[in-house]
Amino acid sequence: MNGGDKEGIASHYSTSAVVEERDQDPPVTYSGNERIASVLSGYQLLGFSIHQRGVAVQQGRWVAEPLVWSNGEGIAVYEIGEDGVIAHQWVIGQ
Repeated sequence: MNGGDKEGIASHYSTSAVVEERDQDPPVTYSGNERIASVLSGYQLLGFSIHQRGVAVQQGRWVAEPLVWSNGEGIAVYEIGEDGVIAHQWVIGQ
């Protein structure tokens, strides 16, 4: 995401993927790998960056990753689909 590479970002999400940014008030939801890539790469243009804060943990098709970003911190939870890419992502934090 930090590089703003739309194609690279899109390749990590299924075409029907959903992202829920629960750290926003009100929460924001968007779907589709191309829309997700557009939103996430756009954040980089605004000077926003995101970094791992610890070790990601995977249990089956679920992954939890602690993160720190430009104006807060939290955790991302990913559901990995049958095709091996992100089917659903939740971002929770402040």
